[in-house]
Amino acid sequence: MRTPEWCAFADDWYYTVYNSKKTRARVERLAKSFEVLRLVVGDSDDSYAIYHYRDGILRRGVELNA
Repeated sequence: MRTPEWCAFADDWYYTVYNSKKTRARVERLAKSFEVLRLVVGDSDDSYAIYHYRDGILRRGVELNA
């Protein structure tokens, strides 16, 4: 999904983005130009993670593993 102000995408059934070793580097690279909020939600439990990036670095991160 894309609007003039924000863009969202979802991973596939195989968790390709989530399991990629390059994901964090790519998010940090995007965060050099944009503010990035990365949300991760578990599908079989109540776990989640929220990461906030700005100026190319992780500013805040919260993880809850249930």
